[in-house]
Order: sequence, then C-alpha cells, then structure tokens
Amino acid sequence: MTPELLALPAVQRALLSRSQRELADLHLRRDILRLDDEGLSQRTIAELVGLSQPEVSRRLKRRRLASFEESPREIILHRAVGDCTSEQMMQRLLAMTMTSSTPSADAAHDGAVSASGTAAQLGQAYLDGLLTEKEYDQLRGGVKTVAAGSS
Repeated sequence: MTPELLALPAVQRALLSRSQRELADLHLRRDILRLDDEGLSQRTIAELVGLSQPEVSRRLKRRRLASFEESPREIILHRAVGDCTSEQMMQRLLAMTMTSSTPSADAAHDGAVSASGTAAQLGQAYLDGLLTEKEYDQLRGGVKTVAAGSS
C-alpha cells in the first residue's frame, strides 16, 4: 500500500478492524483448544464461543496446525491495535528466531499461515500495510532466520 493510501482515515479504520478481527480469531482458536484440554464437550465449547458444534469439531481436528506461541504476525497485530508501541514490537520481533521457509500446504487451513512463525509473515505484514518500509527493512536485516526443521 502506498503512503498516500495508508494516510486515509477510512483505510486506517479498515486496517484497525482487520487487525482486531484477526487477533480475536487467534484468541478464539486458542480458547477452543484450552477448553477442550479442560475436558469440556464440543457442544459446551460451541455454546461458549458462539460456533456450531461441527465447526468446533473441525477446528479441534486441525489442532496440530495451531500454536500457543506468539507469532511475528500476532506481535505486529498487537502494535496495530495499540497493545504495544512500535519500539516494543521491533524489540520483540528482532529477538525472535524465525524459519526462512514458507508454511506447508497444510498450513493454509484455519489461519495457520498467520501462526506459523516464518519470516514470510514480515513481508505479508508489509504488503498489508501493518509495517512501514523502514520497519520492514530493519527487520529483514536484523531478524535471525533458520531453515525449516532446524533448531
């Protein structure tokens, strides 16, 4: 997105709403897993989170794609909604080690791409208008990356 486009109030509101929704979806995904871990039935979980029981079942079947670790995208979203400063976001991102590869084909389900922890999230956040060009360049030069499957 161009700086001119990003300066429009309507664009800023739309990006804020999108970021809030994406964070809420991440929290909901984790809540479903935690409630299941606590032994609640799928029907009870569905009632609590406002989804159908079959949808809760589908999400639980994709458990292996979910992560309780904070992803780079999630950190960026927290800045976008005002939960942290730009400086705090940059410090947290620069302290992370990320994989340099893209997510597997399985990761396309249930938002797992946004939870995968790959450096590719930085480029997508820039394209989505969530990072400035200066932030993106600083992160590209400073983030530690490893090949997928490495420790």
